[in-house]
Amino acid sequence: MFGIVSRSLFLGLLWATAAPDAVPVPATVPLETQLLEVEAAQIEALGLVRRDTIDPEGLTVPSLWWTAQQFGDKSLETWLAYPEVRRVDLVVNRQVWSLWDYLDRYQFVNHFGLAARYDGYNVRVFVRQQPDVPVAAYTCNFESDPAICRMAIEATGRSILDEL
Repeated sequence: MFGIVSRSLFLGLLWATAAPDAVPVPATVPLETQLLEVEAAQIEALGLVRRDTIDPEGLTVPSLWWTAQQFGDKSLETWLAYPEVRRVDLVVNRQVWSLWDYLDRYQFVNHFGLAARYDGYNVRVFVRQQPDVPVAAYTCNFESDPAICRMAIEATGRSILDEL
């Protein structure tokens, strides 16, 4: 039932909720893979948040740990959050991502997008081996009330940036 026609209809309904220029397109800067390998203390010194950096005195924002535990067990390798620009870059396991169908990918991006949205962050999803182009994104215009958001997920062989 979820063939090309119904998938296109579903995407059309999803995109119809926001005017095309009301929601920002995902940032075009590549995933900073070098920051995935440095010590946690260096990440904290840069004012960034990664899966392995937790504030011992309070809630760390964005708070993605519960979402990662519930929905990203084998699929999510790590994430890197940039508080200054309110963006989270998720890094997924390439093998798991490639085995998922569209609905699996949608569910993953939606869970993390909603969690990040709560803290005022946009989300991009990458596979580590392709750091130049995200495979999915969940972006919001937080200046509107309520926030207007949209999601983009790569189609086979097409960049999400081509679809915006």
